[in-house]
Amino acid sequence: MTDATKTVASAPAVRRPEATVSAIAWSKHAAADTIDERLTAIANARSKLKTLSGPFVQSRTIGLLATKVISTGKLTLVRPDRFRWDVNEEQVSYWVAPEGLAYKGQQGHGRLAATQKMSKDLDELRAWLSGDPRTLRDRYDIAEVASDGGAGVVLEATPKSGQTTHFARVTLTLDADLVRPRKVVLVEGARDKTEITFGELNKDAVIDPTVMRLPD
Repeated sequence: MTDATKTVASAPAVRRPEATVSAIAWSKHAAADTIDERLTAIANARSKLKTLSGPFVQSRTIGLLATKVISTGKLTLVRPDRFRWDVNEEQVSYWVAPEGLAYKGQQGHGRLAATQKMSKDLDELRAWLSGDPRTLRDRYDIAEVASDGGAGVVLEATPKSGQTTHFARVTLTLDADLVRPRKVVLVEGARDKTEITFGELNKDAVIDPTVMRLPD
């Protein structure tokens, strides 16, 4: 082998630009297939769910006030479209339903009819907590990220370019059954976010229909 031949043989392979583009495209396609499969698995696992109920701890960070507010309570959810949020410290209950929002506590009560924008936001919330996450693909880029320990699935969503959403980022941690949420992190801005950590949520417990009705 001549010196010239040795030089050519030992030189590193040069990847052509079109090969690099093809590799990137394939990687993105594979990732899209993977997240599609995961979201479909979640939707299928939740399809027979009737109710969820159990405790939560909520931590609300408000950057403007440089403060953190921690509260506890109970989530009661009846598929496909109703849930109730009872907050112990404030002694107040909130309802979310197709017809709108309501609250009731020691300081009084109120009710709001669902506007078009509100309905879209509520549909998102339902999809995250107990619905079909595939319906969020139009507004969010969704990826599966590494879990911080233990069994379960972690999804991270960021708004797609041109989409106006209430949250800058949503991170959802699901139990291994792909049904029960363990934790939801809702980032509204650089300094404002809400973290909700759920305790043991009961699936398909019988819920009294009267507790899910919006107060008058």
